[in-house]
Amino acid sequence: MDQTPPETDQQFLRRYSGLLVPHTPETDLERGPELEVFVPVTAEALGVNIPATFDAVVEIVSRLRFEPTMRVLSLMLAHLFHHERDRTNHLALARDVFSPDLYKKVEAFVREDDSHLVFDPRILTALQRLVVVFAIDEPAPLPLERDFEQLALLATALVTVGAALPDASPIDETDLSEWAMYLVRNGVAGSGPGLFEAAARSHAWFVDVHSSRALRDHPARCDLEDWMSRHYGLTLAEQLGIGLAAAAATKALDPSLSAGERLIELVPGFLMSGNLASASERAVEHLSATRAYLADILGGAKATPSHVAWGHAQFDHRPFLVLGSGNLLLTSTRALVSWLTSGWHFRALEAARKESKDAADSRKLPRQYLTYLGAIGEEAVRRLFVGSQRGLVDAHALRVHGDFEYEVGKLRHRSPDVVLDYGSDLVLVEIYSGRMGYEARVADDSEGVIDYVDRAVGRKLKQLGTQTEAFCAGDLTTPDLAPGLVERVWPVVVVTGDPVMVTPMLWSHLGYDPADRAGVPPVQRAIVMNLGELEMLLGHVEHGHHWLPDLLADFDRSRFRHSAVADWLADRFVTRAPYPSYVDQQGRAALTLGTRALFPSAEPFRPQP
Repeated sequence: MDQTPPETDQQFLRRYSGLLVPHTPETDLERGPELEVFVPVTAEALGVNIPATFDAVVEIVSRLRFEPTMRVLSLMLAHLFHHERDRTNHLALARDVFSPDLYKKVEAFVREDDSHLVFDPRILTALQRLVVVFAIDEPAPLPLERDFEQLALLATALVTVGAALPDASPIDETDLSEWAMYLVRNGVAGSGPGLFEAAARSHAWFVDVHSSRALRDHPARCDLEDWMSRHYGLTLAEQLGIGLAAAAATKALDPSLSAGERLIELVPGFLMSGNLASASERAVEHLSATRAYLADILGGAKATPSHVAWGHAQFDHRPFLVLGSGNLLLTSTRALVSWLTSGWHFRALEAARKESKDAADSRKLPRQYLTYLGAIGEEAVRRLFVGSQRGLVDAHALRVHGDFEYEVGKLRHRSPDVVLDYGSDLVLVEIYSGRMGYEARVADDSEGVIDYVDRAVGRKLKQLGTQTEAFCAGDLTTPDLAPGLVERVWPVVVVTGDPVMVTPMLWSHLGYDPADRAGVPPVQRAIVMNLGELEMLLGHVEHGHHWLPDLLADFDRSRFRHSAVADWLADRFVTRAPYPSYVDQQGRAALTLGTRALFPSAEPFRPQP
């Protein structure tokens, strides 16, 4: 069947120009909503002669007053969470920050190209980290909106900090492997689900799957509820309720509000009216951090540019800042959503460390937990596949298997994590549920990123290569599999932890051509996707009544086949499909569980229409 030629590396770099890749924003390719990349304003773009160096920005920030500046940046981030690409909202915020003369230049920059915006939320959060470490801690004689000297300093910092921080771009622009790692690091730093998806994933993993019979006897099983209760004084349901209460109290998740209508500052007793009043003090302890705590994590006065640029993890783990008054300032909506998703994982991992701190092998329980997390991820993805194709499963037109043992000679091997048998098509799925380490995120070199990519993708591709060969040799089979009927075998890697941006450069780095086959015609190109992409894909399968193997074939024939599945989905479909049933069910269950932790008689959340 005819195929559209895949993008070349040069075409890809042009498509992802500007924000991610420092090239001019030009393209000869059609863009879809997921393909667009936006360029924030800089001092250079405005024609303003300001040194864009780290030391120069530190000098500017060291003259800013800490709490007023953090309030403004936090309010901007809370608003941009809902309007990241909306130029009208960007300009409305800019009008409040920039002087009239500078605002005119900002507005002209935004109007001259559809890809131009004012702010990049990642740069704003990096500026927050600089403010935490270097801003002066003194009372403000005037509100910031009337302190024109402070506003001028903030405006200067906003347009210079992006260029002053390291972006980890390759020293050698011809090194495609370095480009691949650069894009992966950027993707991890800028990614994140919305609240509903975040709550759905957390509930699916740590409640639905963890409490199921499927993992009851798993050799690495961990008593997560007991760990959380003992080390945090909060059950999983209570943590979910606290996060939802914080989101409701701040109005951070209401897209209809103006920036000034959000209540990003809370009093410590914001939980006192609900069923979790007795847990209020513990909730504040685990939701928030003092300035001193955050500054120490970043290295204090010795904070390196890389830690400031990439070290967002601690803000994500503690989304509220304790102010001098004792009130709590929401640093960003994205941080609160992270507290409800990856935060569960990191709190469980920290609890495992505390459980084993006095043991002879202090790393035993953390390793056990990470093994168990992998099993949770595999079962959650299996349930996602089944839930979105329930009709086929019930009609026995699709058989879904978890991993199982098979023999090659006298040796035992493990099957893929999920096997989808459609009769004429066989989809072999390997799942990776790990995370990129903090040091890998903030390091000046890309060694840690390379290691993560190898674990998340490289090794999984090798496993799939072995497994497809075993199928072709007749060794990998199930009692109800009819190998003679199989026309296509689809090797698929699903990354459920930190996302890996799939690019032509990534395939080049891996030394793996996705066109490689196992030497037998049924085996198709390997496909790599992240969990969010799988959820979108299965939404189209379920609600658009598509056959999953046919969608995989459409992707394989497209010009995006060496790139991200999300890019192809945006190009292939006019609208995004509703959530798959399993995601919708788990999201509603999460919201119900969290709400009932606060108000036990609350009604359950209803299904999507």
